[in-house]
Amino acid sequence: MATPAFLQTFIDGPKLPKVILGVLGLVAIGAGGWFLLLAPVQVEISALEDRRQQLATELATAHRVLSRVVERAGELRDEL
Repeated sequence: MATPAFLQTFIDGPKLPKVILGVLGLVAIGAGGWFLLLAPVQVEISALEDRRQQLATELATAHRVLSRVVERAGELRDEL
């Protein structure tokens, strides 16, 4: 099967346009991969980081309450 004339002139032509076209193609593939694969994962990571921060705050509050309960239990034990 013969190559179409417009492709044959591109194939036989200078190397620089082929390199530029190849680099642009790689950039397009990279950008497409970012927007289709990595960007949604970044959104999920952000949501999980927010949840982790919320849980850390709840844990700190629980530690404070527990320390008060232990302190109060010690006071009550001393009263007995």
